[in-house]
Amino acid sequence: MLSALNFLKKSNPRYVMTCSRALSSNIQQSPFGGLDAAPTELLSDYISKDWAKVESQQFIYEGITNSSLTYKQLTERTANFAASMADEVDVTIRTTATVFSPNHIDYLPLVAGFLRAGGIVSPANPLYTEYELRGQIEKSKSTILIAHPMMLETAMKAVEGTGIRKVIVLGGEDGGVAGAVPFDSLAGSHANPIMVTPDYVKKSVSAADLALLPFSSGTTGLPKGTMLSHQNITINLQQFEHPEGKFMSPNSTLISPLPMFHIYGFTASLLHTAKKSNTLVTMANFDLPRFCELVQEFKPERAHLVPPIILGIAKVREMERRVTHPIIDNYDFSSLKMVISAAAPLGAEVEAGVRERLNIGCKQAWGMSELSPVGTVTPDDNLKSGSGTIGPVVAGSEGKIVDLETGEALPPGGKNMGVPSRRSLKPIYTNSSLHFAPHLGLRSPSVTENNTGELCIRGPQVMMGYLDEPDKTRECLTEDGWLHTGDIAYVDEDGYYFIVDRLKELIKYKGFQVAPAELEAVINTNPKVADCAVIPVEDEQGGEVPRAYAVKSGDIDDEELLTYVEERVSPHKKLRGGVVWVDEIPKSTAGKILRRVVIDMDRAS
Repeated sequence: MLSALNFLKKSNPRYVMTCSRALSSNIQQSPFGGLDAAPTELLSDYISKDWAKVESQQFIYEGITNSSLTYKQLTERTANFAASMADEVDVTIRTTATVFSPNHIDYLPLVAGFLRAGGIVSPANPLYTEYELRGQIEKSKSTILIAHPMMLETAMKAVEGTGIRKVIVLGGEDGGVAGAVPFDSLAGSHANPIMVTPDYVKKSVSAADLALLPFSSGTTGLPKGTMLSHQNITINLQQFEHPEGKFMSPNSTLISPLPMFHIYGFTASLLHTAKKSNTLVTMANFDLPRFCELVQEFKPERAHLVPPIILGIAKVREMERRVTHPIIDNYDFSSLKMVISAAAPLGAEVEAGVRERLNIGCKQAWGMSELSPVGTVTPDDNLKSGSGTIGPVVAGSEGKIVDLETGEALPPGGKNMGVPSRRSLKPIYTNSSLHFAPHLGLRSPSVTENNTGELCIRGPQVMMGYLDEPDKTRECLTEDGWLHTGDIAYVDEDGYYFIVDRLKELIKYKGFQVAPAELEAVINTNPKVADCAVIPVEDEQGGEVPRAYAVKSGDIDDEELLTYVEERVSPHKKLRGGVVWVDEIPKSTAGKILRRVVIDMDRAS
């Protein structure tokens, strides 16, 4: 299988793609230009090479536990942990570790240290149940588990019967688990710390080899191991620098409560901050009053957020129209210059609420795990404020909108292609409140005025493929390097993209992926359920929530099924949309669920 990175290597060794050299009038080149050369360093060395210059500066502050690390401590703990992995834990080339933790000051030391020892890291959602965690451990072939003490009970149930041979517990205690090793004992000191990736690792691991294995549902189906190379991520950090990093002042502070296991928080917040030797203020779990305190105390210039948090900051009401959450008025937000929203579409009305009430810029970026994750970013100096755009493609990348029937690249503007949009309605004002019709208020006029089709991206940040799933890889990644994203969009004459719907089946709850197929698999394990289909339901706070249409095979009610599912899935996957009981689930002759038919049934009722 020819990965997008290898395709670009073959066709253009210097990865140069400039906006003046378009392959087709309907293929958009990045306005940020090309990338002169791909980094050859492995990820750990690439992000750490300037840390020695800022040893006394604070790297990270976690606002719930009030813990922190300086760059000197980051350097030491990374080097010590890498050496301990090689000497004491017998980490060899391509050993895989699953990381099961909320945001923690040692998240980067453990990731960078493990990579430096030649390993591969697979971040897991800390809210996973034992069933979900076990699935990721098995699929990733992990032999090491690094877990937070709060997650240890679930972790130890999950590792039963898997290939895990060593459990490492963040902090200074072993959590009472026999054979477990405290992280502090491995990262606190070492006689021979590994300051850079050793030669024996470099001989076996190149920049094009696997580094990170996040799990993504892709455009459809169950979670899959998304293979990201060292170079995928280092290039994506370069790409993020053009529309984002150059607007940061030296030694600036970023506040980002985004989870580090999530690729947005991992690459854009954690790694980019470390690469620029800036300061990151984060939170193990989000709390709005504490977030406000941290903004006032640390005076960050920029914030990485997701739509539900932004909606809480810029709450819209009918009479005042744009009035912030009452608590916001008690804090000084004057240091914030820009809020960057990603992980789910943000409505233009909410963008305006942030900008007009708090006098803070607000822009959007877009991406997915398969893009390492950044695909498009709106630059500070050309925001197109109030439009809801996700911006143009990042440097060294190409984008196109393809017709859903013919596969041909569509031009900017032009006739409407008739794609139905769940997200095409304007905000609806009632006597008591504002209800955001589809997805937090994304605007509709463009849907009826422009060509719409599937957004496709090609660039050196595109994943290597899905682990052990070549068929799924071929479904979304063409031989010439184009990634089919599953998002329905259009592009304007300036090369700025606008998301209007999703072709893929994924449900997005507060920016988190919920795969209908995964929930259906859980529901169908209940002996009292004969069949089911899961669909998205619009939700003001979460964007979308899952609802189950189910067929009974026994005596069961809503509450019993809701509880059954809740006990087996992460909180963001709960059936918040409820259960609808039906006589049968519409299916094709091949047995595939006709999900659009179920959605139409639901809307009609």
